[in-house]
Amino acid sequence: MTPKKLYTSLFVCTIGSIGFIVLLFAFTNKGPQRDTSFKRGFLYDAPKKTHQLDLEYNGYDIAGVDREQIYLSNFQSPLFLTVVDSALQSKEVVHIAIDQDSLPLRSPQLRVIPPYFFLTDGTIPYILRGRTEDWKAYSLLNDPLYFTNAQPMDSVTLAIRAISNKTKEFALGTIHLADSASITLSHKLLQKQVDGIFDVDGTLQYNQQRQELVYTYRYRNQYIVANDSLQLQRLGKTIDTISQAQIQVGTIASKNQQKLA
Repeated sequence: MTPKKLYTSLFVCTIGSIGFIVLLFAFTNKGPQRDTSFKRGFLYDAPKKTHQLDLEYNGYDIAGVDREQIYLSNFQSPLFLTVVDSALQSKEVVHIAIDQDSLPLRSPQLRVIPPYFFLTDGTIPYILRGRTEDWKAYSLLNDPLYFTNAQPMDSVTLAIRAISNKTKEFALGTIHLADSASITLSHKLLQKQVDGIFDVDGTLQYNQQRQELVYTYRYRNQYIVANDSLQLQRLGKTIDTISQAQIQVGTIASKNQQKLA
């Protein structure tokens, strides 16, 4: 075979192979396609800042809101509350009076659900409640009830996270203040992966409009939604991809303490 005929044969075979692949691709039923990639897009109409107010200091936390006002607490001054109007045009600092001469402020939490407000610290522990009309708080605990986080659900009920005496692990629950304060814990909501303490760490919130308790895990891509009776409503996932808490826990034998390693 001459070189000319060889090149011609190779050219014809190449063109034929390409044509055959194109025909196969054209007549193959590809079915519905799904884009499973993770994409972040920019809004065409970006949000615009309409109001702004300089708070002058750092460390503020939103303690509560209503239609007309925003309540800001500051961990450095827990007995002072900054009240800002919803248009961010004015602010007022109010002092919270308590019914005790002195009160340890180790890890206080201030929450406002008008017309009530709560000052709590589950490590001391104490729960104080007052009305926003005079900002005077009164103690509600006769017996110690320990917890690590609290969110008011109504005027007499708080959602809490506490260490269970039964399992020695974190559990979600409620404190009822109607007559004598009582605590109820659910051992089914928080799901242990490592130790039941650090691996289930997260943020506790309460949605008053929907009457739902929402707990978002810190070290995994999951959140819990429960009703007022501590019954699971649904489990959701965030955009994070970590489903198993990637932490290691160490023990200090001399102090009988566990720490994140």
